[in-house]
Amino acid sequence: MNIDTGLVSRELLNATIKGAELNEDQRKTHNLKRSFEAILNEKNEKMNEKQKKEYNKKLMDASQQMEALFIQIMLKSMKKTVHESGFFGKSLAKDIFSDMLYEEYSKIMAKSGQFGLAKEIYEQLQK
Repeated sequence: MNIDTGLVSRELLNATIKGAELNEDQRKTHNLKRSFEAILNEKNEKMNEKQKKEYNKKLMDASQQMEALFIQIMLKSMKKTVHESGFFGKSLAKDIFSDMLYEEYSKIMAKSGQFGLAKEIYEQLQK
């Protein structure tokens, strides 16, 4: 029985990358949840104007991070539906670069406010 070790290695690497990708999204989600909890625990009725302004800024930042994470997951899902040409080939470096690129795209898109998700999250948590 002849086993193609290159194929086994590639499959193992792909499985590891998918697992790491899932763990990375889970880690980001968990950290974001903790950030929201910490921010919401700060809120009280006796805050002065400066404290309210700081609280609102933290809440908006966390809302934008949530929107960015949502956009990043959406972009990754969209990428999976596109057929890749063989021109650039498949490599770990390319996968890492594209993940980093999509992360930056998602941050830029969230900061632009065009999606509006951060604003909605912010307004809901203001209540």
